[in-house]
Amino acid sequence: MSTTYKDEATSLWLTRGGKRPLSEPICGYSGTECPKTFWDEDIIYVAIGVALFGIFVFAVIAFIIYLIRVRKLEQEQQRLLWQIPYLKLTKPSDTAM
Repeated sequence: MSTTYKDEATSLWLTRGGKRPLSEPICGYSGTECPKTFWDEDIIYVAIGVALFGIFVFAVIAFIIYLIRVRKLEQEQQRLLWQIPYLKLTKPSDTAM
């Protein structure tokens, strides 16, 4: 018996893209050993990452709002500092002159 081909990729397995079939299917013979997809395997990590990112963004926005509020309150206090309330005003007495 003599072989009539030199390269099995160009003759025997040409219709399969030149690749020999696997000795065992990817999902196994029963079909229950399929590799998990990214979402099936790592959905917990993605959800935790998204939640942490959301909490971080919320904290940054809340901190910025807090800083703006504190600044406005301080400006209001500075504005009121020089004013004298109307009830504390009194007429000067004539003897003071």
